[in-house]
Amino acid sequence: MAATQHAVNRAIPLGLYVHLPWCVRKCPYCDFNSHAPRGTPLFEAYVDALLADLDADLRDAGETLHARRIETIFFGGGTPSLFPDVAIARLMDGLRARLDVSDAAEITLEANPGTIEHGRFAAYRAAGINRLSLG
Repeated sequence: MAATQHAVNRAIPLGLYVHLPWCVRKCPYCDFNSHAPRGTPLFEAYVDALLADLDADLRDAGETLHARRIETIFFGGGTPSLFPDVAIARLMDGLRARLDVSDAAEITLEANPGTIEHGRFAAYRAAGINRLSLG
C-alpha cells in the first residue's frame, strides 16, 4: 500500500506560494500580511529564513513531498518586485536545490507598475521568473 500511495502522491503536482511581505506603503483595503518597511528591509535575512523554514518542512514531510514535482511557483505579497534581483535569484536557486521544480514550471512574480525597472526585471527573467502579475 505504501508504494502505491507514494506513486499516487508523485503523480499529483504541487504549486508553491512564497510570501514576500514588503510594500512601498500599506494600502488601506489590503488584508494581506504586508508591511511598509521601517528602514531598509532585510531581504537576504528573509531569504535565509524562508529557506530554513523550507528545510524544516522537508525534514518533517519525508519522501512524500520530496517526490512531488513543483509545476507552479507564485511570489506574492506585499510587492515582490521590491526585492533585489540577487535575492530573488538566490531564493530561486535555493528552491531548485531543495525541490523538484519542473523545467516547464510557471513562475510568477507579483509586481507593482511603480517598481518596474528594466535591469531588475531582466535579472528576474534570468533567475527563472517567466510570468508577471501586474497590479
